[in-house]
Amino acid sequence: MKNNDWSISKTWNELLTEDYPVKPRNYIRASEVGKAYLDRYLSMKGVKPTNPFDPRIKRIFDCGYIFEDVVERIFRLVGILIDTQKTITVKTPNMLDVIGHYDYKVGGKINPEQAREAIANTTSSWIKERATKLLEELLKKYSNGMKKLIAETKSVNSRSFWSHKNQDPETGFFRGYDHHKLQLYTYLLGDNEEEGRLFYCSKDDLTLMETAVFLNQTELKEKWMNDVATTTKFFNSNKEPDKEPDIVFN
Repeated sequence: MKNNDWSISKTWNELLTEDYPVKPRNYIRASEVGKAYLDRYLSMKGVKPTNPFDPRIKRIFDCGYIFEDVVERIFRLVGILIDTQKTITVKTPNMLDVIGHYDYKVGGKINPEQAREAIANTTSSWIKERATKLLEELLKKYSNGMKKLIAETKSVNSRSFWSHKNQDPETGFFRGYDHHKLQLYTYLLGDNEEEGRLFYCSKDDLTLMETAVFLNQTELKEKWMNDVATTTKFFNSNKEPDKEPDIVFN
């Protein structure tokens, strides 16, 4: 490039691949529950990864934050966003704390005039059109208000999203991953909410599907307790877990 030309690509790409410092900690992140014990153990002990994610993978992760922000913005405009990024801490006797931040709590009764005004004032025509249609549909279907839910948005590659084996036979929706359900279960447990919702978005075509998670799901509770107890045992004994097979998202 000539000296008088300008470019943003280098700065943009570096912003999407920044590493966070690794520091020892004595708690489990909510997003780690259900994932590999060894990776979690090393992270909690402050061990820097010897095989970090390459820049392309980091940018793929960053795409997830974009989907999360778009969904949050639309929820806010239509008037169902109650709270966002609330810190949740789950304390269980003789086990490590589990700490995280849920994406959002949504629901309640919509104020139509306020929502229409907020949507009219947004500068994005893409957001405006979708928020308007969602608002009118919600007002029609839930005129008496909506149940409060804790929600998480997850983006998934289209091959996994549309794979027949990943569809719930009852709903026909993407069935979701256990570690996402356990993460959301953590927030339900810590905030004493009965129900949560995983909103899965296909990265390639923006289709959205839902997976419900409930506080009274016995199977999830047992998985959560076993996971946290096992992690606590490894951490307190300073015993490094064996390497497990990588989770394959397919």
